[in-house]
Amino acid sequence: MTETIMAKAPDAETALRPGAASFEAGRPLAPALLYRRSDPAELPFGLCTELDEAPGLIGQERAVEALNFALRMRAKGYNVFALGAGGTGGPSGGYVALALDRVAER
Repeated sequence: MTETIMAKAPDAETALRPGAASFEAGRPLAPALLYRRSDPAELPFGLCTELDEAPGLIGQERAVEALNFALRMRAKGYNVFALGAGGTGGPSGGYVALALDRVAER
């Protein structure tokens, strides 16, 4: 039996309104539920470069904890493997590189 979570929206336009979207547990989501159009004029900035940088890695608390734990290891023979998409602050130029540089300076 499939449990209905919220009342179904009658069309895609209604489904895009906050609180109006619906889905059934265990069923694929309708495309209208996967996209929300934003009006750029409503944003409080003109360019992304005007925004402050995000504090740390958003949604990566466990990864940060694991890396910090690994970097505190004093015994030889341990390795750290980090993988991430380019441009996301991953292993090649983001948090991992900065953390490794801090350890190397000690």
